[in-house]
Amino acid sequence: MKGRCAIGVCRVLMLLGSAMWVSSCATNQPVKAPEALLPPANQIMVTELLASGTQHYVCQPATSGGTQWVSAGSEADLFDDGGNLVAHQTKGPSWIMADGSRIEGTLSASAPAPKQGDLQWQLLTAHDASGAGKFAHVQWIQQVSTHGGLNPEGTACIVGKVSRVPYTATYRFFSPKS
Repeated sequence: MKGRCAIGVCRVLMLLGSAMWVSSCATNQPVKAPEALLPPANQIMVTELLASGTQHYVCQPATSGGTQWVSAGSEADLFDDGGNLVAHQTKGPSWIMADGSRIEGTLSASAPAPKQGDLQWQLLTAHDASGAGKFAHVQWIQQVSTHGGLNPEGTACIVGKVSRVPYTATYRFFSPKS
C-alpha cells in the first residue's frame, strides 16, 4: 500500500459506516509519522492495514470524587489495500492475522493526532509473537491516521457503564531488514 488508501479499502470502510476515511483516502498521499514515532532504522514496513472498530471506555469512580471514563481496550477489523479483511485487533492490544500469526503490543511513544478530537498516534513495541505468518517477526507497530475514538466526554458517566466509540486508524507493522 505504501502509505496511500486503495479505492477498495475506502469503499469497504464507507460501507462499514466509517465515512471518516473519505477525506484521507481522497488525498492519496503517504502519511508521515512524527520523528518520535519512527521505529529503529534497522526496521522495514512489512504491511500496512486500515482499521475500523471501537475504542472501549468504562465509567469508574474517580479518586478525587465523582466519576471518570477509563480506557478498557479496543476492537477492530483490519483490511489490506484490496479491501480484504485480513486481521483483527483486540484488547491488549493484540493483533491476530488471518494466517494464524499473532502479536501483542506495548506503548513505547505517542504523539497528539494532527486533528483535535482524534486518538493519539502511537509507536508500540511488539512482543509475544506466535505463529509462522506475517506477524511472526514483527517488532514495531505504528498507529497513525486516527479518526475518532476519544473517550465519551459529555456522555453520562454511571459507574459500570461501558461506552464504545467508533474509530479508524492505519496500523503499520515493522520487522528487521533482511
